[in-house]
Amino acid sequence: MRYTAVQFSRAANQAISFARAPPVLITLFTRKNCSLCDDAKKVLAGVWEQRPFRYTEIDIMTSGKVAQGFRDLYEFDTPVVGNLN
Repeated sequence: MRYTAVQFSRAANQAISFARAPPVLITLFTRKNCSLCDDAKKVLAGVWEQRPFRYTEIDIMTSGKVAQGFRDLYEFDTPVVGNLN
């Protein structure tokens, strides 16, 4: 089977997109009533427009093992943006 230049270009672009690394996972460590956390969310939204990423948010003041571990680290430092890949 012979490909036209357009078909070849599309196939090459598709192969390149599959070869790219998966999106980065960005985690925002936050808490309720944190205006700096709200600002960080806005900034991350702007970054996402330029380079999409996976996003998760952890409220460090909630109960649970995961939150407790991060509360011990970041209780007085929120917001914290992390890459947990």
